[in-house]
Amino acid sequence: MAALQGDASPLVLEIIRITNLPTREHDRTRCPFLRVHLEPADAPPPLPPRSPEVSPKDLAKLMAQKSLSADDAARVKDALATGAQPAPEEQKKGRWSRTRAAAAALQKKASSTTSALRARAKEHLDETRAPPNAPGSTEPVETSHKMNTLSPQFFSFLRVAERCTQDDVVVVRVHDASATRTKYLGEARVPVGFLSSSTTPFVVDFAAEKHRSKDACEIFLRRVPVSTGPPRTVSLILVRHGESRWNEAKSDQNYSAMVSKRDHPLTPVGVGQARALNDKWRRALSRDFGERPLPFLELDESGYLGDRDDAERLERVDVVWASPLTRALQTALIGFHGFPPLRSLALHASCREVKNVGGFDSVGLETGSYNILQRCEKKLAEAVGHQDAAAHICNGLACDARDAAGEWWLPSERREGKRAVDRRAAEFLREVQYETLEGHCKAPLVVSHSHFIRGLFKRYRDAADVTTKPFSVKKLANCGVVAVDVVFDDATGGAPSMRNPRLLFGSALEGDGESDESSDDESGSRLERAKNFGSGVLSSIEKRVRPARSYANTPDTGSVDLLGLDGPLFAPAAPCPPPRAAPSESFDDGSLI
Repeated sequence: MAALQGDASPLVLEIIRITNLPTREHDRTRCPFLRVHLEPADAPPPLPPRSPEVSPKDLAKLMAQKSLSADDAARVKDALATGAQPAPEEQKKGRWSRTRAAAAALQKKASSTTSALRARAKEHLDETRAPPNAPGSTEPVETSHKMNTLSPQFFSFLRVAERCTQDDVVVVRVHDASATRTKYLGEARVPVGFLSSSTTPFVVDFAAEKHRSKDACEIFLRRVPVSTGPPRTVSLILVRHGESRWNEAKSDQNYSAMVSKRDHPLTPVGVGQARALNDKWRRALSRDFGERPLPFLELDESGYLGDRDDAERLERVDVVWASPLTRALQTALIGFHGFPPLRSLALHASCREVKNVGGFDSVGLETGSYNILQRCEKKLAEAVGHQDAAAHICNGLACDARDAAGEWWLPSERREGKRAVDRRAAEFLREVQYETLEGHCKAPLVVSHSHFIRGLFKRYRDAADVTTKPFSVKKLANCGVVAVDVVFDDATGGAPSMRNPRLLFGSALEGDGESDESSDDESGSRLERAKNFGSGVLSSIEKRVRPARSYANTPDTGSVDLLGLDGPLFAPAAPCPPPRAAPSESFDDGSLI
């Protein structure tokens, strides 16, 4: 199979999923991930995995090491076995007591050493180490770790190398991580010439004999067509969620309320903020820029009457993404109810909130679009006091869980460090880069969280653009909206540069510039940023669209307008692109369609 591009093109892979991983025995917290690197065609074959360091012969030698002579050890052993008493002359000299103490110490030392060495030998026998990379190989890049699953779905974009040839070999290694160690399971070796733009399965050869079975483990991946053309600019709109229970409890210093629940939903105030945002985008798209209030909308407290620039930015949007956390999803559903691109809502775990110590609001509870939407509807009904209103908002939504089909959050006791946040920020911007590159969307609107949005500006803002500085040290207000241009230059590693931010719909920044993260404001030179960005975790989304299907248990209420969200729908000036065709293969990712 011929490659899609010339030898000088960057090698970018999309890792879709893995099937038939071996069953874990004891450690529940293990989670699989992949490491990928490129080996040159003329590289020598890799060395076999390292054999166990301790052999039975070594164990016998270690057990035979004694601090006593053979005669003394045998005599002490026989005396202890028969219960004989030492001779009077030996008691006087104290020789017997010294010999007995030495024998006891020897027995204890030999027992502990033998146990440790046996455990060490078993570990090396059961968990074969990965062979070293061949000389001349690229640095490995990793996917994100998928918690507590043996059928992980990644949808991850990995920039493996800046150039390659047809005969080079892509090595995809499967690892299984736990809190104490990382186990190497096996690998798939794929020549670059066998890669295509369609999803293709490749068999994984397991290293350990006990993992080999008739059920083959397969990795599904594809190559992304990338050309090193001129820099490309993507218009991105970032939205912060409305006020949540966590925000309310934090302002009231109600710490028990902050830690007693997880995945906090919107408060009634937050619902009102999302409702006001819905008014604002409708007012902007009505093109009635401040001349008179629309008859079906009351003037909100901000006094926003619409703006031409806001309308032009919004008309470019053709897809809506949201964090799978309840407060962000509720903001998307209420704030953009009636917005045509919302019909293909996608959940992206890469844009979830940063997990700090004690951040119970960043710990999820549900997986898969059905369960996530069901929780969203339940909590929305509690906030507005009416089940029919919540069902009307959520009904008939085509929601793709994508990488939220499995467990997508960190445990309560863990903190997301600077390096992990750096990699996840790169992962998110890779989704933006390659989704827009392949024409699946042009200008995404993303409902996310304050710390994550601020972290994007902190890491990838253009230092020459002074207007980006406030966004890197302050937070967006609840339901705040900012539009920003993200420039990708594939000729220098594809590292993004965020420029020309603009607050939309009367939004504002808040805070005194304090940051919850320890990352530096600047990311070094452009080439350093490109290198760091290229070697990060680059997760993405599944390349298919599913037909809309109602998930709610209640029937569609039609013209119900209990939240006042119905009314004229203003279509964007540019028509929405037609849905993408689904690929030939199909699989169940646990999401409701």
